[in-house]
Amino acid sequence: MCALLLGGEAPSAPPPPAPLVGFSYSPIISTYLNRDPGADLATLLTRTNPDLVRLPVYWDLTQPSPGLLDFTVTDQLLEVVADHNRASPRPTRVILTVGARNFLFPELHAPAWAGPRQQPELGQLGPHASTVALGGCNDVAASLEGVIVVDEAPNRRG
Repeated sequence: MCALLLGGEAPSAPPPPAPLVGFSYSPIISTYLNRDPGADLATLLTRTNPDLVRLPVYWDLTQPSPGLLDFTVTDQLLEVVADHNRASPRPTRVILTVGARNFLFPELHAPAWAGPRQQPELGQLGPHASTVALGGCNDVAASLEGVIVVDEAPNRRG
């Protein structure tokens, strides 16, 4: 009783936060099935209201030719998430997966112009870092949780 009066009893720790729940989405599957990737992603977001969604930035779609970067597919998917967040009481955050090695078979998504490439070893990164610029969506910064660089493009000097 004396310990309680003197504050010797430690207060109980608060419960840990609930685990985050989410999914990975690839527009390639929807395209393969002749469906609209944006509509499919919107449906998944509405039906599941996840904490996180992982979206790929495929090298072959983003850089169809040397010196040309086209983030149209990524921007469209990010806009779908932004639209969902404007209508949802709880926002969904985005994790972008960037690089030649990305999810969905085949795991390597290198453009044809890059030439043949062998499957790199896990953990092996190229000698240079890359920067991804995202445009077209003002709400992206608020919902972007992180960027995962899975594999770097080979250092090609001509």
